[in-house]
Amino acid sequence: MAPFPFLLDALARGRSHWEMPRGEGAPRVYLTSDDGPTPTATPALLDVLAREGAVATFFLLDRHLDADT
Repeated sequence: MAPFPFLLDALARGRSHWEMPRGEGAPRVYLTSDDGPTPTATPALLDVLAREGAVATFFLLDRHLDADT
């Protein structure tokens, strides 16, 4: 559960997702993923991003990092 569900509701206007405002330039997609990085899902995701030539920004949580990640 979100710590501030009322904020999500205000931003999303009752929808299950929030649409980013459209601007000029290349199309963009914003994705979120919880509980990562993982030794199984992260390499597969990186492979897809590389294959498609996509640029990504990751915000990592230290509790999910170890010597293997």
